[in-house]
Amino acid sequence: MLHSVFAAAEDNPRDIACVAGGSGLAPMISIARGASAAGLLKTRNLHFFYGGRTPRDICGESLLRQLPEFGTRIHFHPVVSLPEQDPGETWSGATGYVHDLVRSELHERIKNFEFYFAGPPPMTKALQEMLMVGYLIPFDQVHFDRFF
Repeated sequence: MLHSVFAAAEDNPRDIACVAGGSGLAPMISIARGASAAGLLKTRNLHFFYGGRTPRDICGESLLRQLPEFGTRIHFHPVVSLPEQDPGETWSGATGYVHDLVRSELHERIKNFEFYFAGPPPMTKALQEMLMVGYLIPFDQVHFDRFF
């Protein structure tokens, strides 16, 4: 579903925001790879947000680092909601929920993004409400899958 929507969205000039939680990582990595392969990142930025419960849950950065635009046009933003949950693990990154990190990172530019997200229902619901109700982002700019 997201892949066919992505192909149709290649014609717009907006930057791309990929937001993933849990098993939603795989389709969002696919979107990032597709944007890179299609040459879209020559003129656009891609912000990749990944939310996990604990520091051990954070993954995906090594896959994104394989893309030539990583660090220049691809920006990785991990966040954990329970940073102290794993004994012996230290987390110095962002804490809270992924939709809150999207809001704080993109803030005034949020309406200028094409959004793709996949993950658990509470995450996708929070993002839908924030984007389409809170920021009034048009439905055709928001593409998502929920995983149970």
